[in-house]
Amino acid sequence: MTFLKDPASIDPENFLASNPAAILAAIWQPGKWFPLASLDVFGLWTCALLAIGFSAADPKKVPIGKAFGIVGGVWLSLVLFFTMLAWIFS
Repeated sequence: MTFLKDPASIDPENFLASNPAAILAAIWQPGKWFPLASLDVFGLWTCALLAIGFSAADPKKVPIGKAFGIVGGVWLSLVLFFTMLAWIFS
């Protein structure tokens, strides 16, 4: 598919438009669209698989809700940290 497009029109940061930032990256500064870039379909799927894996490793100690809370909390803290860095250096 990329061979059919003009090479100048391909955005290397959003090669596959799987997040809302692919639409808004052209009109917003990087610090503003960075949180939207983390709402990637594949990233959220990875978080879901991590939570299911944590729960499957020991379901008595880590129920599925607690596993989703742990993975979601780590994901949210990383998104906030890198958003802060993008806002500082943009």
